[in-house]
Amino acid sequence: MRNIGRLSIVFVIGVAAFLVAIARLNNPPFSACQQIPPSDPSFVAQFVQNPSVNLSRYDLRINENGRPVTKAKVCIRADMGGVGGMSGMGLNQVAVEVSPGLYNVPLRFPMGGAWQGTVVIEPQDQQGVAVPIQLDVAVQ
Repeated sequence: MRNIGRLSIVFVIGVAAFLVAIARLNNPPFSACQQIPPSDPSFVAQFVQNPSVNLSRYDLRINENGRPVTKAKVCIRADMGGVGGMSGMGLNQVAVEVSPGLYNVPLRFPMGGAWQGTVVIEPQDQQGVAVPIQLDVAVQ
């Protein structure tokens, strides 16, 4: 009889965990940068520092028509360049606003060279936009 009680408790905990997992999957986090929205030339994203394999955090300045973009959700995707890109060499990180229009993002480039990136910007109360960027990562 005690085994049935324990089994019932395990069953209830399992069902609760399953329901929590389903709820989270229905609301995926922004951090995934999974869908790339259309680009908008009024937005500009630019790294403050030159990318290097030695750095692991970067400041990213984001403007719309020359004005700082504030309180936006921002993430960056970057893939190793070259013909067809290099499978398995992609990066995907969320940036955090540190001052108006300036976002900090942790990135660790595993190798130098040409990288093709996309900054996804989702301003408050607006549709997301994509800003393509080209990176020349130094090996220093």
